[in-house]
Amino acid sequence: MWIMSRLFATSAIAITLAANASAEIYLGIGPLDTLADVKLLFPAAKVERRQPAWAQPTDAMFAFAGSGISGEIVVKFYDGRPMYLKASETEQDLERREMYKTWANASDDEALTVEWVRWIPSEPIPLKRFVAKYGEPDESGFRDDNMRPFRQWKRGILANLDDDMKIVTDVEFTFTPADERSAWQQKHGFVPEHLKEASAEENETSNVVEEAVLLAERRAHVSTDCSRVPSARRAPFGGLRFSRLVRRRGG
Repeated sequence: MWIMSRLFATSAIAITLAANASAEIYLGIGPLDTLADVKLLFPAAKVERRQPAWAQPTDAMFAFAGSGISGEIVVKFYDGRPMYLKASETEQDLERREMYKTWANASDDEALTVEWVRWIPSEPIPLKRFVAKYGEPDESGFRDDNMRPFRQWKRGILANLDDDMKIVTDVEFTFTPADERSAWQQKHGFVPEHLKEASAEENETSNVVEEAVLLAERRAHVSTDCSRVPSARRAPFGGLRFSRLVRRRGG
């Protein structure tokens, strides 16, 4: 399982999440989760791959629906394989070049990692219900991509509204840096430099490919049991999410 992410910049609204706050995790879908992890949460769900018009080579989207799921869950994933393929074409070190090629050929289940989650309930929900649970929104406005009104909470929750601005039609969940730091610590035993307290400029200039290599080498050194822990020669396990500023598109 691997984790490699990037700043997801689009023309939609920008959301700045508090560095030390925890987000609302929807139905257990958390940072560092792969497509395989999400499928395990909903083993009987109907899974459909979506192809939004704005999708780039590093974007992937899947919808989950079925008995026991209220409406539909749409998950936006990051696909680091194009980055690894590009790295393999320029890497001079033979061992690393082969490692990048292996990662670039990983399956969807192990390569795709969660960026954000959208819940489309089977029935619209009154906005006042969200206010009762989360308090007054921290921000309100209109989306840049479709002019839909929204209400936003610092806990990583964005509710899209109808024209009367009284009904929530769908909800988007993102992760805070605090969530990502916690997930890294729990799953890998350390926190990457780009997720530690640093300026936005420092975060944006992080060498995410090198961090992925360091992580692979660390995990390979810790354990020689390749059936349980991926080595530097096997598929990577995790992604480097370094977004303090998250922008989302519809789809």
